[in-house]
Amino acid sequence: MSLSTFRARRSARRPSPPAEPVVITPPTVFPAVLRGTSVVQSIPLEDEHGARYGWDLLVRVADISQHPGTFVSQIPAIAGAYGTVDAGVSVHATDTNTLVRVRVVMSWWLARQAQERESRIRDIHPWPGPNLDPATGRLAWGVAADGGTAYARLWLPDPVDHEVTQGGRHWWFTGRTRGGKTASMQTALLSAVTAGVVYPVVIDMQGGVSLGEWRDMGVPYAEDLDGARRIAQRLLLEGQARVAWMTDPIGNGFGRLLKAWPPPTPRLPAILAVVDEAPALAEDTEAMHTFAKIMREFAKAGILVWWASQTHHAMSAFGSAGGSQAREQMKAGNVSQFSGAVNSRTEVFDVADGGDMQAVTELPRGVAGANQHIGPDHESPVLCRAFYEPRITQALKGYARIPDYELLDVEDEEPTAGVAPVTAGTAREAVEVLVGSQDRGAVIDTDMLGKALGSRWEPRTQRDAMQAAVDAGLVVKHGRGSWRVL
Repeated sequence: MSLSTFRARRSARRPSPPAEPVVITPPTVFPAVLRGTSVVQSIPLEDEHGARYGWDLLVRVADISQHPGTFVSQIPAIAGAYGTVDAGVSVHATDTNTLVRVRVVMSWWLARQAQERESRIRDIHPWPGPNLDPATGRLAWGVAADGGTAYARLWLPDPVDHEVTQGGRHWWFTGRTRGGKTASMQTALLSAVTAGVVYPVVIDMQGGVSLGEWRDMGVPYAEDLDGARRIAQRLLLEGQARVAWMTDPIGNGFGRLLKAWPPPTPRLPAILAVVDEAPALAEDTEAMHTFAKIMREFAKAGILVWWASQTHHAMSAFGSAGGSQAREQMKAGNVSQFSGAVNSRTEVFDVADGGDMQAVTELPRGVAGANQHIGPDHESPVLCRAFYEPRITQALKGYARIPDYELLDVEDEEPTAGVAPVTAGTAREAVEVLVGSQDRGAVIDTDMLGKALGSRWEPRTQRDAMQAAVDAGLVVKHGRGSWRVL
């Protein structure tokens, strides 16, 4: 007998060890969400430590009379059945009318989430460093109460025509004194100028107290009304020249008319005009008419305006000349809004058509940089805390990349008598003298032409002379009754 045969026979004579008892776990039985319904799928919700805080339930309705609205009306009963509070129950439709998704979370979880949201708003979040994405025009603005990142746009890329954008987006900051409004704007501006494709223009109507670090940065800067007026005129000239360039298929290098500014580059940067304590400027009708025109017409030309005010009412912040226009821009979704107001549903949100007002909560008092944000990257108003960079001057010196660019400037002097157009022999020669006295990109309109040539030549002769200048490549049509110097 072989050894293997012996072992097999011995094993057969020994009794088999008793089998271990099988413990059957009783199934979890969920109460019917509504009468006649049944839970067909239950997904437990667990936190990062494995603690269960709720369920995601897929519920089959009893008949077609039950729908998501029926479940919403019965939230108190559902919350009572599952031992939670009303805020812990949410109802969501599915792709089929026989199934409804119901999410149930426990009250302790809601309390913990509320505490975490409050901590995120009250904590200081240091500026994370350069974060503007030139391809999308998006920068990280701060930390949202739900733990995500709050984003904001300088411009929107066109999803179809990648050679252009959908134009720039203006921003409006509001907030009480010492509410962190200026510090938040400074940090966002720091992010905006780190990619080398944004050319800033700064107006500090507090005499340099708020944005004085920009005095020596080599960009247009003003801290009084006269300087602000001059910058407004320069921005207007820049916008007119940019629109003329966009409509010149040969001169713009694209071979076609451009409906909006191309994605910004160091050679073709976005122009970002920042105005702090804007109501001091809004009192000046001349300046505000200019800024209203800039905001209305030149976002498509890559000129953006950031407006900061303590008041949250458009007519106070933008003045009688620009208030109604600002409201229309907000209703059109062209203005990203950052409200640091407390205890009020501000005008910022009154003009947010279709905004989910239930998502807007009251800002905590005494928390600088806390704000409610409306922008194209968020479907509803977002409660968030802006990033903060305390050493803003050092950060600008270390990170700012200002494009080698210069705004068109306003002419200070009239042409001298020796080269006055009126002394020329013919109207064509007079136009050549007039054009030669202007900077490249300057706009000559009918009024200017009439003042220079009107004492000797009739309007028809003047227009013929300007057409000759167009044919000679000295100017290009800029619009009805105006020409741009090439």
